[in-house]
Amino acid sequence: MTFADILNQYHVPFQTDGRYARDGWVQFQCPYCRGGNDPDKPYMGYSLTSGACNCWRCGPHKLYTTIQELTKESTQRCRELYSKLDRRGWAASEHT
Repeated sequence: MTFADILNQYHVPFQTDGRYARDGWVQFQCPYCRGGNDPDKPYMGYSLTSGACNCWRCGPHKLYTTIQELTKESTQRCRELYSKLDRRGWAASEHT
């Protein structure tokens, strides 16, 4: 399961190309700051190479807690989603 699969499953809009996207990143609305005064811009990014999550407004966040915030699922269900996440291509140091 990819991170984009999780976003699709929970109907979270995201971009992988276009104005606000960078190569190797999945962009979506930050579940923490919600984009502040710009809620339509996808400030949060997920790195396909490192597994890191970073918001260009409020900073880095752990992947597991970001999945919890996005899905609003139980801890057990988030553990299942996280354990099924495809980590191939991630750099040696995971940002979980």
